Amino acid sequence: MALRTVNTPMYEREIHLIDSIYNSSEFRLPVRYVFILTNECNLSCPFCYLQKIPPNKRMALDDWLHLIEQLPDYARVILMGGEPLFYKDFEKVYRAAASRFPCTIVTNGTLLSKRMVEMLLSEKGLYELCVSIEMIGNRNRGFTERQWEEMVEGVKYYVSLRDRVNPEARLGIATILLDENAHHLFDLYRFCREELGCDNVTYNPLNGTPMQLRDRMGTFEELYSREKAEGIYYRNWDLIKGQLKKIREYDIKKGIRSTYIRPKVMDFYSGESLDRLDVINSESGHNYRFGPCKYPWSDCRIYSDGNVSPCLAYSFGNFKETPDLTRILTSDRAMRFKEVLRKEGFFPQCYRCVFQYLKEYER
Repeated sequence: MALRTVNTPMYEREIHLIDSIYNSSEFRLPVRYVFILTNECNLSCPFCYLQKIPPNKRMALDDWLHLIEQLPDYARVILMGGEPLFYKDFEKVYRAAASRFPCTIVTNGTLLSKRMVEMLLSEKGLYELCVSIEMIGNRNRGFTERQWEEMVEGVKYYVSLRDRVNPEARLGIATILLDENAHHLFDLYRFCREELGCDNVTYNPLNGTPMQLRDRMGTFEELYSREKAEGIYYRNWDLIKGQLKKIREYDIKKGIRSTYIRPKVMDFYSGESLDRLDVINSESGHNYRFGPCKYPWSDCRIYSDGNVSPCLAYSFGNFKETPDLTRILTSDRAMRFKEVLRKEGFFPQCYRCVFQYLKEYER
């Protein structure tokens, strides 16, 4: 019998909610809210797609708190950056969010001091701490040896304390697939499972186009551009697949069912050839094979300058200027975007979006 990936109860709950919202004739607020608290970071990763926002244009603490007050009771909040722990009012925003909603933190892990870990775990709303790691030592992110050691120490402390005070909180690892880490994915994977004690690992390709997840907003016409992001095709794709095959064999032997590859073009544990992943590295993208995009109905991204957008860099409105989330998400700009997306399926700038999924996996 074919094996299948095991989804978390949170994921299953959200999928049903998203389907309900997508199919509803009435407007309902999305499920997940991604707060890009700051574009500042203590690292300079070469693949980062965020720009620096001048300080006078950033969301103030009161803006974030007012936004949290408007979220629906079924929401989940994801705090990221830049480096979210680098944001001066991170603790205040985090506590306000995690006291009401499940909360995920996406971090490079360098600022996980004991005090920070204890603060995070003091809130029962903490759903997951997700740490971004591409290779042992994270040299591609510019880690010093000391930063790596402190990150590992912080993550291990998180797992140890979590097991005692907040056992429902999860540890996730997010890894971007790169030519530079193609030879070392399995070694890193074993390290994350065996040394760090993570609960899940997610692999993402580089962004496929310039407008994906970018904070510099573009025009509606730019959504139809067929420009691809620079350097997105992998020279070492066969090596990457070979490493993923070793990871799958390891998981099956250990009884693990929580490794995820985005976009979802196959079930990792089904026993199918990993050649099915080749669509990720294909120039055509084969958008016709993917199910309908539900991202504008499922998720909402709020950037540090107040812009509210879906996964593509097209602003529905600005929360600093219009502090009413429902009004922004029902604006003419938002409704036009969703209407065209529902009708056409995708914009050209959706090429190789990590949120795509093959039609056979539509729920």
